Amino acid sequence: MSIQVVDRNHYEKLLYILDSTEKAIRIISPFIKDETANLLCAILSENPDIQCTIITRFVRQEFADKASSLLALKNLHANGAKLYAVRYLHTKLYLVDEHIAMIGSANFTTGGFHLNHELSLLLENETAIISELHEYFNKMLAEIICQEDSAITDELIASEAIAIEKAKKNWIKKTVEYSFDKSCQHGAVISRTNNKDQTPTPDSIQDIIVDGERITSKSHTWLKFEGIAKEREDPEAQYSLFAPKSFPNGITCFPRYKRPTGIQDGDRIYLAVITQDSDGNNTPVIIGRATTYGYEEGNIATDEMIKQAEWMERFPAYIRIKEIEYLLTSQKNGISLVHLLTTLGTDMYPTTVGTDKPYPELRAMHFRRSHMRITEAAGAYIDSQFDILAEKYGTNIHPL
Repeated sequence: MSIQVVDRNHYEKLLYILDSTEKAIRIISPFIKDETANLLCAILSENPDIQCTIITRFVRQEFADKASSLLALKNLHANGAKLYAVRYLHTKLYLVDEHIAMIGSANFTTGGFHLNHELSLLLENETAIISELHEYFNKMLAEIICQEDSAITDELIASEAIAIEKAKKNWIKKTVEYSFDKSCQHGAVISRTNNKDQTPTPDSIQDIIVDGERITSKSHTWLKFEGIAKEREDPEAQYSLFAPKSFPNGITCFPRYKRPTGIQDGDRIYLAVITQDSDGNNTPVIIGRATTYGYEEGNIATDEMIKQAEWMERFPAYIRIKEIEYLLTSQKNGISLVHLLTTLGTDMYPTTVGTDKPYPELRAMHFRRSHMRITEAAGAYIDSQFDILAEKYGTNIHPL
């Protein structure tokens, strides 16, 4: 459990939030622009089962002034996002599944996440307050959907684009900005008063901030998945370290929109190849362990690196490896994730410790993920099993 004050690097946190999405992402933002929308569209396109609900404003003047983007809304809608409009909206809230939330001043725009001075709180696994934020979202959405003037559809977006273009054609004086009547907006009107049952509970945020131990207890141990499920690695093959000319110690790679912004210098990663284990289960199998330099902004494949390995065009983000040890045996003989989850259960992941999450849900948690944080206890158990396999098969340590 943690709460983090975010006063810089909002863009990195946005990438982390999107990367962490497994089932649902919910956004409230008055303004939405193309670059940030495209990041989300890529996630939704790659993972069509993710449910995305967005509440925003729909004001003609704001589209004309390019404070918000009709094209962004069109692309989001095309990728399955459900869009709703509210008048006088000012909230900025980002909810990922049931365990991550960010609330603060940042709109879902390049300015909000990349250029402006913004301040937000990023919460992870703070069950009580995140539950309250979901309740806030649910109550707003319930008020919205019962009003006819709330859904943002393709037809509405198209008609709004026509109206703005028509106004531009009639705009003669190029030095004077065109303006629209305030009535040229779309969206539900919701109550801004609190009923008794809407009164906030005692200040959970203050309790979290005071409890420093909860803030600093974040694990620095990760599973890193190598490969993709649609193209499973040969279980009989041996692992091969990818080491471009510029990074002889090796690197491990990630999709462009799943940059490993949470992995820090000195963090421990366990390399799990997407293959079959020795029992024939389709599952990740840990074949190596490494320490890393962490992710740095700018860790994106160069043209020269892509020439060396064309697949890096699909997986251009990377972290550099400090030291790696991998087993000298067929990949199927590594440590199966099925075995780990059967043995460790909910103690495998920080987000599941102390819960009663059933095995099928635990096993599904890594789907469509490039990397996942695991507990220090899980890392210790993996090390004990890896040591046994290292004695049996031998290892290659790089650099020597």
